[in-house]
Amino acid sequence: MQRIFRTYQLVLFSKSSKKYTTLLFVIKSMWSTYVTFFLITMRTHSDKIKLYYRFIFASLKLQTLPNIYLMNQNKRLSRSILYSIIAVTSLWCLKSAEILFGLNLSFMGLVPLDLMGILGIITAPLVHGSLEHIFNNTFAILILASFLYYGYPKSWWKVLCLVWILSGIGVWIFARQANHIGASGITHGLFFFLFVASIFRRDKSSVAIMMIAFLLYGGMTMTIFPREEGISFEYHFFGALAGVVAALIWRNSDPKPAVKRYEWEQDSSENNIEIGDEWEVDASTELEDKPRLH
Repeated sequence: MQRIFRTYQLVLFSKSSKKYTTLLFVIKSMWSTYVTFFLITMRTHSDKIKLYYRFIFASLKLQTLPNIYLMNQNKRLSRSILYSIIAVTSLWCLKSAEILFGLNLSFMGLVPLDLMGILGIITAPLVHGSLEHIFNNTFAILILASFLYYGYPKSWWKVLCLVWILSGIGVWIFARQANHIGASGITHGLFFFLFVASIFRRDKSSVAIMMIAFLLYGGMTMTIFPREEGISFEYHFFGALAGVVAALIWRNSDPKPAVKRYEWEQDSSENNIEIGDEWEVDASTELEDKPRLH
């Protein structure tokens, strides 16, 4: 197993990765996170601590590769994917530590109207109840967070902070008495921000992002309502509400992309010749030139 792990690292972090395209880089990144995680879980208890720190090191090395910005010519796209991968990797590091060391992270959850549970406004989105739970949120975070940074590079951090804090406050005040955990509220907030902001902006970039996001996660418009007892629909609802508020506040913070105009769309006034008063003819002059009839 040790030999497999070393071979895997050599292949993953080879210099030939400069030749990878954006899609292959994303696949390689996800493969790094998940395969390393499962390699760790297969080890005996005596080697868990050593391999856990190796997992952290491998993740950090993945995120700081110098050729990461060579994925494509579009640096904003590469950065958006990079930041999303960092966020997802952080969540998986925390979940792997919880499983490997038998940690009880329930104290990080959000308990409504509990002074001790108010800490969960910040920490609850970092904790997940199961591997299935975190797996379901992984791709939503990767895609929606990448869309947020790519489409709104100036206001993305404001939107994320408002959705994070406001959704937590709403759950702490109005939600059922339970321990609410998971990043689903964040993903719903990002989706509704992209959706509402595109309605107001109506530029090609935001509309295209919204259409792709709606195609993938349009079901979030229904998951804000009660469905199953074990799912915190309150987090979904207040996350969506926070996303709408953020869209109303910062929908115009980022400049709209320049609209390409074709030659046939140019203003016709540019080609018009100014005639002025030259078309007017003096009536007396016109009458003198005409022959007189008796």
